[in-house]
Amino acid sequence: MMVTTNPHDDSCKLVQTDLKHQLWSIAIDAITMEQAVATISRWIHLRSTRCHLVVTPNVDHVVQLHRNPDLFPIFREASLVLADGWPLVSL
Repeated sequence: MMVTTNPHDDSCKLVQTDLKHQLWSIAIDAITMEQAVATISRWIHLRSTRCHLVVTPNVDHVVQLHRNPDLFPIFREASLVLADGWPLVSL
């Protein structure tokens, strides 16, 4: 996901991209750290009234998600899902 950069658009619209990787039922945004920082910075700059949730799943989270499927909506509805740790990044 990337934030729109149209200077005439003060909303905080997200543009869906194909930059996602599916890992064990978790859609991970495949963006660089610079893109993630730019996206979050834009949300802050726009002072959006929308709450943005950023989740950083790691191996333990994957295990917990499969033990407790009620947690899946949190990851599905997050504004940004960024892999935390080389084991997930390397897959």
